[in-house]
Amino acid sequence: GEHNHGDAGGAYTLLSNAMRLVAHIGVELRDDVFMFFLGGVFGLTSVPFAFDVLTRALVWELNNRVLHGRCIMFVDDGLIVTLRHHEEADIVAIRLKVTGLLGPDAMAEDKLVQALLRNNNIDFIGYNLCLRTQFVTIAKHNLLKALYAFGTADVSPGASLPVKTLQRLASLGSRYGGICRLMRPFVRVLYAAYTGRQPQALVPLDDLTRRVITLFKVLLVMTSAFPTRFATPFAAFTVYQPCWVCEFDASLEGIGIIWYHRRADGLECPVAYTDVDITPLGFTNRSQLQNTAEYLAGFFAALGLAIMGKAHLPSLFRGDSMSALTWIEKGSVRSDTAIKAAMLWAQAAVQCRMVVTGTSFISGLDNYKTDRLSRHGSWAEVVQLDAEKQGGESRLPPNLPRLEVHPTPILEICNPAVSIE
Repeated sequence: GEHNHGDAGGAYTLLSNAMRLVAHIGVELRDDVFMFFLGGVFGLTSVPFAFDVLTRALVWELNNRVLHGRCIMFVDDGLIVTLRHHEEADIVAIRLKVTGLLGPDAMAEDKLVQALLRNNNIDFIGYNLCLRTQFVTIAKHNLLKALYAFGTADVSPGASLPVKTLQRLASLGSRYGGICRLMRPFVRVLYAAYTGRQPQALVPLDDLTRRVITLFKVLLVMTSAFPTRFATPFAAFTVYQPCWVCEFDASLEGIGIIWYHRRADGLECPVAYTDVDITPLGFTNRSQLQNTAEYLAGFFAALGLAIMGKAHLPSLFRGDSMSALTWIEKGSVRSDTAIKAAMLWAQAAVQCRMVVTGTSFISGLDNYKTDRLSRHGSWAEVVQLDAEKQGGESRLPPNLPRLEVHPTPILEICNPAVSIE
């Protein structure tokens, strides 16, 4: 197959507006000042929104009427996949369609990249798609920009950085956290460093922010040098049917988990369970730490998959905490107390090649099995409770094996009272 990348030339100058419509595109600024644009201006919020109409029109025309292959577009950047013997014909067809809709100079010929399968890779919207390794990494010119930004940031003791510099570093960390998962838990540190500051302010760096900037610089180098260890595989962007379901719940004193194997027909068969005492964390009577406890329960569920040798298989995480489920999906947290758990989550995801297919919310009333385990209930009590819920007969095996997840070192790291240098 062929992978081709094209670009609409001067996308933001291809739009203009009839004079009678200008009144509808006024942009309100501060102090009752309005600005009216007669043509597309790069950076105007409404322009990508308006250009999306053209993007969707082009994608529909190309995929339904023109191409032998398939096309996707991101604003004005297009990626086309087609068979080798259709390549030239598809390029001609694209050129005719784009110039016919947007004008004779609308196709940026200098940005047309044809990547034969034997060339192994292609750059697209700042990322590199390597066909040989099946990994997504960072395009070289973007990597150099990011390395320059992090490498020139002064992280010496007592140093300060402008708010704009921290904003740029946080933006880069957020963007490339999609490529290197180990970055994701720490992006929040960079955003928090300048939140509430005036745009022209200098921000004194605390020890954690300095370490995160250094860590990101190292991870950018490692992602470039060892992409199959630190970058993201194509498989991470593929939707799989889960083979395993991790159902979990947490109280402020304990965690309960049940692992199910999901068969091809959708039937879920319990395989193992566990309960973890988290009283050493000191969460008791601190309700604000409930989401952290739930998120930690999700991590122990992932750890259990790794212990069983199943972490590389598609898995679904099911619980009754929307915050914890969102943090699992995004790989980042919105809680200072959960950041160490997020660090462990990232390590597990990378080292165990975890394939998390998604998350599923279950109401607290329906999550009674793991809820009982999280409150130090026995498996026999869970089976009895399930029998009551089912009208007399439980669906659970009475002798399900308990999986030992060896929680002590994890709890020592995640204890809010312990500083991890």
